[in-house]
Amino acid sequence: MTRRQDWEGRLFRAFLMWKDKPFAWGKHDCFTWGSDVELAVTGRMTFVDILGSYNTERQALMVLARNGWTSVGDAASERLLEIKPGFARRGDLASIKAEDRREAMGVVLGEHLAAVTLEGLKLFPRDNAIRAWRNG
Repeated sequence: MTRRQDWEGRLFRAFLMWKDKPFAWGKHDCFTWGSDVELAVTGRMTFVDILGSYNTERQALMVLARNGWTSVGDAASERLLEIKPGFARRGDLASIKAEDRREAMGVVLGEHLAAVTLEGLKLFPRDNAIRAWRNG
């Protein structure tokens, strides 16, 4: 998988579109954020079969379980190349421990990563990444 020639501008536009959107299961959550960034950067969507299949936390957990995953990180590792967080570059996907102690998907933006919170995207220190995946 390779990155689009104009991926940097697309990543920036995706960030602007997402930055103020409040959390909503299946619409504005960490999984859909990661998928939108994957599309922006590479033109592909690895999880198109999962998107739109849940609207509640319970449904999201059922989708993970049905696929044999215990977290969004497990899902990403099944379909994307997992790398050490220290090797993640801008536009790659990375996960952090969310406030509820679950793994949440974010996107590396240089020294920070952006993850979805109740109020919209929040920047976290890149050092908070516990796992990472190459995005193109």
